Amino acid sequence: MLKVGGKITYSTCSLNPIENESVVAAALKEFKGQIRLLKTELPGFRHQEGLKEWKFLNFEGKKKENESDSFFTEYHNYEEVPTQMKHITQTMFMSHYPAEILAELSKCVRVMPHHQNTSGFFITVIEKIAECPGDEPILA
Repeated sequence: MLKVGGKITYSTCSLNPIENESVVAAALKEFKGQIRLLKTELPGFRHQEGLKEWKFLNFEGKKKENESDSFFTEYHNYEEVPTQMKHITQTMFMSHYPAEILAELSKCVRVMPHHQNTSGFFITVIEKIAECPGDEPILA
């Protein structure tokens, strides 16, 4: 869909790393050598870099017995996920990616709600640098 040298912006109005950094990391892994991230700039906006590490927290509706309890269960890796929850995939875990892919995520941008009195946003720019297997030439 994108010509070599073409750029596409991936953006969400979410700050969930499962919808953001893990999606971008999965694309970088799947299309290694065919795409790259460009450093995203937002002049005039306060922002922070993309996350290079994150926790996988799953809301399971647990009751809190005391104030220190959480409504969430944390899974450290895919192997900890119960069989009945296999809609959760390996690509959602930072442990699925090598360090060089995780380091690239700092080129992404997170706009935090408290920085501009806005909603939260995730933004990154991806450039296609080589043809991908199965790419069909576009006929004019």
